Amino acid sequence: MRTKLIVIMLSIATVCYGQNKRSDYTLDIDFLPSFISPGKLIIKSGTHPSIKLTIIKTGLTDSVTITSKNLAALTDFMKTYKFQIKGSIDTVGYRKGWLKGDTSSYPETTIGIDGINTKGAFIQNNNKKQFKFWAPKKDPENQKLIGILFYLMNKSFKNPIIINYTKNLETYFQLPKNN
Repeated sequence: MRTKLIVIMLSIATVCYGQNKRSDYTLDIDFLPSFISPGKLIIKSGTHPSIKLTIIKTGLTDSVTITSKNLAALTDFMKTYKFQIKGSIDTVGYRKGWLKGDTSSYPETTIGIDGINTKGAFIQNNNKKQFKFWAPKKDPENQKLIGILFYLMNKSFKNPIIINYTKNLETYFQLPKNN
């Protein structure tokens, strides 16, 4: 009898521990466009998933609850996303040339001045992963992330000023027309 009681108690403890070990996350993104106000997007998963966008210069904020179903594509994508820090100065290749009488390779860079820096943090289980990239540089993984984010924003927000802001923000990213 005592053995059965111990097994039952261990089973209950295991189930309870498993229920408390959630994989909730927060995705915090700063959009830093060249010619319009910066914006801050915060997406939270969990029992009550939400999406919040703030236009920094005006302080206007729209925050809505979203369904876990609508969040599923983002949740799945973030499991495989390669977190990288890339800015408005990117190496686009290497050139060979003469340096002090010898051939040498040096990086060829490009500098963006009329696009958008996007930087973010993915926080889950007290672990913070950061990323940063420049657009309109076409990186397939970052474009997919942006496509998912704009899908969520376009589906969620109802405030006309926020909707207009997201449309202007979206022009900085060269997304395929089906997003």
